[in-house]
Order: sequence, then C-alpha cells, then structure tokens
Amino acid sequence: MGTKAWTRAVVLVLVVAGCLALGLRMMAGEPPAAQQQQAMPGPAALQAGKGGELVQLPLPNPEPFKTQDGKSGWKLKIPGGRPLATPAVADGVLYVGGGFGSHEFYALDAKTGKAVWTCRTGDDGPTAAVVVEGCVAYNTESCTLIVHDSRTGKILWHKWLGDPLMSQPAVANGRLFMAYPKADAAEGRTHHLAAFELRTGKVLWDYAIAAEIISAPVVEGDSVFVATVDGTLWHFDAKTGKLLWQEKRNVTSAPRIADGKVYVSQRAVKTIELETKEGGKAKKSKSQYTVEGFNVADATTGKFAYDEPQASLKAAYLLTLDMARGVEMGNIPVAVAAARANQANAGGIDMPVEVVALGEGAAADVRKIAKLRGELAKSRPSEDLDAVTRDAQKATDLAKALDAVREKLEKTEKPEAKAKAEAIGKAAADIRATAEKTKEAALAAQNAKSLQGAIQKESEMAKVSDASVGFAAAPEAGNLPAAIGNIGQTTVKAVWAFQGSRPLLFGSRCIAVTGDQFRSVEAATGKVAWESKIDSKADATRPATPPALAGGKCYLGTADGRVLCVDPETGKTLWEAKVGGRILFEPAVVDGRVYVATEDGMLICLETGDPAATGWAMWGGSARHNGSEER
Repeated sequence: MGTKAWTRAVVLVLVVAGCLALGLRMMAGEPPAAQQQQAMPGPAALQAGKGGELVQLPLPNPEPFKTQDGKSGWKLKIPGGRPLATPAVADGVLYVGGGFGSHEFYALDAKTGKAVWTCRTGDDGPTAAVVVEGCVAYNTESCTLIVHDSRTGKILWHKWLGDPLMSQPAVANGRLFMAYPKADAAEGRTHHLAAFELRTGKVLWDYAIAAEIISAPVVEGDSVFVATVDGTLWHFDAKTGKLLWQEKRNVTSAPRIADGKVYVSQRAVKTIELETKEGGKAKKSKSQYTVEGFNVADATTGKFAYDEPQASLKAAYLLTLDMARGVEMGNIPVAVAAARANQANAGGIDMPVEVVALGEGAAADVRKIAKLRGELAKSRPSEDLDAVTRDAQKATDLAKALDAVREKLEKTEKPEAKAKAEAIGKAAADIRATAEKTKEAALAAQNAKSLQGAIQKESEMAKVSDASVGFAAAPEAGNLPAAIGNIGQTTVKAVWAFQGSRPLLFGSRCIAVTGDQFRSVEAATGKVAWESKIDSKADATRPATPPALAGGKCYLGTADGRVLCVDPETGKTLWEAKVGGRILFEPAVVDGRVYVATEDGMLICLETGDPAATGWAMWGGSARHNGSEER
C-alpha cells in the first residue's frame, strides 16, 4: 500500500473511531465535546486534590407553584435528595451545591431555575457558596477548596485542605479565608485558619487555631473574626494574619460585628440549689441546666460586656442525647425534693385564726389559706414532672394568699400586727422561692425530656448520612469532642449544618432565634423588646433558621416548611407561606424573591411581590458573612 493510501486509511480509521465514540457518548446522554464545558485546572502548584470538571449534569425542570395566599414561585428537586445549604445569588445567577454527600454544584438562572453551568466535584459535600469579584468559592466537606469564574464556571484553582471541612469560606478585598484540619504537635492545635489570594490560590498567611470554626469566618474592615466549636472567639488582622486577641467564652454562633462591637450567642450552665429537711436534718441538693443568650465584646480589646449571657433561655438543644438524659435524671430528684420542701413549709406555718382576724375579711382569708394548704398537703413526692409543676404552682398561690394577709396586717394599728406580719411575710417568701426553684428544675427536666425524641431522631439521621458517605469514623478527624462539649453536635453532618442562634443586628437591638423563641433584645441593657414563639409541627430541636434581613424585614425558614416575613421593629408576622420541606439554612433574599433549600434536596424560589426585598444574597448576607454589602 502506498504512503498516500496508508495515510488515507489511518485517517478513515480515526474518523470512524471518533464517530463511534461520539455515538456512544450521545447514547449515554453525554453531549458532544463541542458542547461540553471543560475543566480548567489552576496553577501546577495547586494540583493536589480533586477540583472536579464542568459537565452537563441532569436536572429536572423547575415546577411552578402557588401558595394559599396567592404567592407564586418555582421548586426544583436537586438529584440525590440531600440536605441543601443556603443558595447564593449574584447578577441573576443562583449558585447551590448538591447537598451533603453529593458531588455536584449548580449555577442556575435565578429567575427561572434553568441551568447556566454545572460542575461535578472531585470530592463530596459542597458547602454554601460565596460570590464576589467575579468569583464563586466553596469547599467540599471532603476535602477541597474550589474557586470558579462565576460567569463561565471555569475552575480558576482548587486546593486539597484536609478531611473533613465542616465550615465555609469568606471573601473580602481579594482575599479568601478558610479553616481546615491539621495536626500541629508544636502548637497543640488541630485546625488552622488561612488566607488565600482569591483569583490565584496563593497562600497569604496561615495560623493554628483550637478547633473547627462555627459556620464561617466573618470579615469586617481589615479584621477577620472566627468562633471555634470549643467556644473560643478569635480576632485576626485580615492582611497579616496576626492574632489580635482570643477569648474562650462558650460562644455558640459565628459573630456579628458592627460599630466596634462583636455580638455572639453564648452558652452557660445554671445551677439550682435547694435545701430540704429529711428526718429533722437539713439536706442540700443541686442540679444544673444549660442556657443560651447573647453577649457583646469590644472588637479592639476582646473584653466582654457581660460576665454571663444576657436574656438567656433554657437550651437543651445544645446538649447531646446522653447529656440531655443526664440533665433530666439530675433534675428529677431536685424536683422531688422541692415538692417535699413545699409540703413541709406549708404544713409548718403557724397561722391561727386570731392572727388572720386582725385584718379585714378574716373569714375569707382563712378559708382560702386553709383550702390551698389542704390541696398542697395532699400532694406526694413524685417523678411526674407535670405533677411537680402543679404542686409548685399551688405553693405559689399559697404564698400570694399569705402576702395578701401580710399586707392587711401591716395596715392595722394593733402593736402585735407588725411582728406577725413580718413572720407571715418571711414564710410566704420562703414558699415562693422554693416554688420558683421547683418550677425551674421541673421545666429544665421537661425541656430535656421533650427534646429526647427530636435529638435522637436527628442524631440517627446524621449518623446514617455520615455513614452513607464514608464518615462513620470521622469524629476524631473532625475534632468533634470540642463540638460535643460546647454546641452538642455529635457528627460531621451536624457540625456542617450547625448555625446556632446567630444574632442579627437591627438598630440598637440583637434579633435571634433561640430555641423556639424569636426575640429582639436591646444590646445595651439585655432587655427583651419583643418575643414570639415559633410554633412548629416538625419534630426538631431548632424549629427555625437564623433570620435574614432585607428591605427592612426579617425572613426565616422553618422546620415544618414555611417562610416567615417578620417586622423587626415589632416582631409581628407580616405574612407566612407554606412551601413544604424541612428548611435548615437561613434564606437568601434578592430582587423580590426569597430562596430557601430543604433537607430533602428541594430548592425553592418564592416571589414576595415586594421589590424592596433584596440585599441578603447568600449565607450571612454577603461574602463577608456580616450582613448586606450595602450596609
């Protein structure tokens, strides 16, 4: 065969092979190479790890819907049905990962939900993304930091950091900040906080910290603040990485910074002490329960304004299941002992008829006190927490009745009245104090008991999810002992999704969802301005997400599938829309639309009809995670 004939034959074989390959790809649903968006790896020095590749990922069509009050929107079921984090929206494009355990990342048209570009990540578990300066950045839970060109999807760079990554990055002024695990024997630390050049991945500085951080770094001006899961608050110079101060204060949320102040949620343990009598001898008992409130630190010095959290509420949701059981079993004996004390105090009060007769309405007073004492005398020590609470209320009612008599005695002119009024007042105060401690103990135990089912359910779901992506043994790598002790999270997935009771700033107030209470608190005084209970039909330890602030209104999602719009000035719910699913992460609010994502992989866009509803573009409000860029 001649040279030309041989060349033609080779060319023919290559063409046929190419056609066959193209046909096979098309049969498999893969687009021709000309239609594929190719991965563009970063500099050679950053090739460790798996960045991923731009491919056409299958997506169903968004489905339109209408709420009962007439609001419209669309829903998109992300393949895999995994827990989704807060979407990010910029320049008409929505960016969202495929969820914990997934290998997908999507850029969608924010108005229609149609795909713009999609990426198959090399590692699983994309976090919430940040979008700024023409870049979209996120990390996978295992274990890579990835930066795309936000318009084309081109991967600018990627870097393997460590396993697992349970927080997300922050970006400001051309710098990306990210925490990652790294054993450091010299420093005695398990994690590091690093700063990278946003567009190149060049490492600018790196500093060893105590543990994984809660949610994300937070940037304000030339400072970066992080709260680690062990409860420590850190302040770094964003340019140099110099540590300015650190305070270990049982912090339970990412910080919020404004006007030289740092606002955080904080955990504390409250002790209940009671003294009872058994066999004529005094016996002391003690129990504890967890509370959560807010605190504020000076951004320059790190000095906290308060020694303990302000406007605190009971917070059994910060306990693991075992810890919750311990609280319950510790408080039951306290409640039982308090019930005995109530009975003893009520039976030992010397209240003869002639003393009561010194005041007006003696007969009525005697009958009322006798009735209350009789009811309380029938009570018996019990581990039934409802019964104990009722006994405590009976004792409180008795104290009120005795106080009424005391007030009447104090108004008389008879010389013996003053001494007897003082004795009655002391008895009433003793009963009231004992009753309050009893109710406090019983409520703490009730909270722990009622949360056991929810904590157990969430724990089991998290373990199943962790195991499904190969992280059954991740607690050691993930520094979870610190998280268990401070925020009560026992799995990688739980820390990945944890946002705590992060405060939102509105004027002089801190607004936060603490447990099932949505409250506004004056930062300077700790006084509650307004509060409302979030009623939820879902079995959840946290029934609502942290709030987003857009157009002067608060938006939050609930565990039973609602979007709430609340007036931050008064706490009044302006409207609510039932969209379905279990919403775990705070909403994004842009161009009159609220975007929420659910635990089972549903992405939802809700039209508010309010063009002023905008400015909260991603988790934390912006790439700095410290509110709107327009603030």
